[in-house]
Amino acid sequence: IWQHDSIKTHWELERVALDRSLWGRRCKLAFRFLSNREAERLGWYVDDIIVGFSGEFFGDASVSPLYGDTTQPQFTVGFTYFNPAGVPTLPHAVVDGTSYLMVPDGTYDTRWTRYIARVPLSFGVHQYHFVMGSSRFPQSGEFVGPIVGQLVKHLDFDPPESLELAEFAVEGDTGWFISRTTMAHSGDYCWNNFGSGTSYANYLDTKLVWRLDLSGLTSPAVTFWAYYDIAMGRTTGLIRDGGNVKVRTRTTTWILNPVPYYDGYIVSTVNRLNGEPAYAEVWGKKWRKFFVDLSPFAGDSVELMFCFGTNNTSTSLGWLVDDLKLLDMPSTRIVDDGQIKPKDRLILSVYPNPFNTSCAIEVSAPSDGELGIYDVVGRCLVMLNIKRGDHRFVLSGDGLPSGVYFVRVEAKALKSVKKILLIK
Repeated sequence: IWQHDSIKTHWELERVALDRSLWGRRCKLAFRFLSNREAERLGWYVDDIIVGFSGEFFGDASVSPLYGDTTQPQFTVGFTYFNPAGVPTLPHAVVDGTSYLMVPDGTYDTRWTRYIARVPLSFGVHQYHFVMGSSRFPQSGEFVGPIVGQLVKHLDFDPPESLELAEFAVEGDTGWFISRTTMAHSGDYCWNNFGSGTSYANYLDTKLVWRLDLSGLTSPAVTFWAYYDIAMGRTTGLIRDGGNVKVRTRTTTWILNPVPYYDGYIVSTVNRLNGEPAYAEVWGKKWRKFFVDLSPFAGDSVELMFCFGTNNTSTSLGWLVDDLKLLDMPSTRIVDDGQIKPKDRLILSVYPNPFNTSCAIEVSAPSDGELGIYDVVGRCLVMLNIKRGDHRFVLSGDGLPSGVYFVRVEAKALKSVKKILLIK
């Protein structure tokens, strides 16, 4: 009923809505903690547990999709409304001072309902609060996003053209097919693992390779839509079959960390991807948009690989990939300074960027303020109070997954945000 997988260095109140079917009954609330075999941290601290009727509240805001292109003028700002007793009255989300009507998106259960608002957004830190009817709801916050890039190429395979297919190759076992299916994200065709059949094969080790020329691009990225219905362990729930995304250069190959992140790790000695992170049935069975940052490879030629591996037990539909886009993302540093005098300028720099183990964050602030580090869904990982003057901090990548993060500094009436990339 609640999950969390990022670093917080301060105590924070978390609220969990219980199903109304539990009211008046005895039940057990379990705090389950899972770890892998990578970096070690302090772990999870839980204190001051209160059980009672919490009333109604909204969850934190998030942007979907976080990464878009210039063909998409509006983004969806989503909020989860918790109130087992009813529905909100004329809910509006007020983003950066403008009110937007919120409507249900069809996702709900007996504890919550997901509401969305269509909002035209540019990249930055956005303030929000809620209005219920004519009254302001006692909850507010901020979120980061979205990042809008210039569209370089869009492959929708509808129908698959020879020039499109010439950019792709299937390596290893024959396990990727471009075929007509009613399940395509758009049109009638998409890449999949079942071909003309109904399921993928056992003992697969197959790669869909997309050859990309990134010359002339300053901050390349790829977005794609994916749907996956992948068999898991029948009794253990462990990931036996699954897929991940890799990039191959002239000298080496890396496992990439798309957004959203992988569902877990494959645990199967007969699967060639054993021990690697993978997408599996955990969050699949619906189309979702994924983002891959390729900025470390700008100006080069690379191969983006969709790797899919299976073991020797049950099978299912597999992985479907459609609507691939190559983007050139802009610089994400913003400074709301207007006509700022040099002595009042807010300066933020991060180096090296991308980084592997640690990076230095240097700030020159004209007044006291705050420095925050956020993940790609806008969750605050670190928040520091800073004094006026020059500062230098070191951000360690230990315990953080590879991916995109944001450093945000606010001092006086100035704000600056910098995108950073951790690659392990």
